[in-house]
Amino acid sequence: MVQDRSSDQIKLEHMICNHAFLMDVLKKLQHIAPQTYLSAGVIRNWIWSEIHEQNYVFEHTEIDIIFYDPDDHNDQKAQEIKRKVGVYNNLRRL
Repeated sequence: MVQDRSSDQIKLEHMICNHAFLMDVLKKLQHIAPQTYLSAGVIRNWIWSEIHEQNYVFEHTEIDIIFYDPDDHNDQKAQEIKRKVGVYNNLRRL
């Protein structure tokens, strides 16, 4: 059974897809390591700012990047991703 997407889901997807900075981050992550994810916190904070008509500056925000690699025991892959992403100052490994 396919569940219909709500209007809020469609609106959120549209907002993300039309945000140049977020799409740049997501494309970089996809290219660097497809198993990485953007933490929901940055999206939640941005949406909150949009709802309250506040300016949200991504460039001055800590963005958590999450990834999982069961074979990365010495954090070598984590360091490589962190180096490649460059502009983000917080990489969380689960």
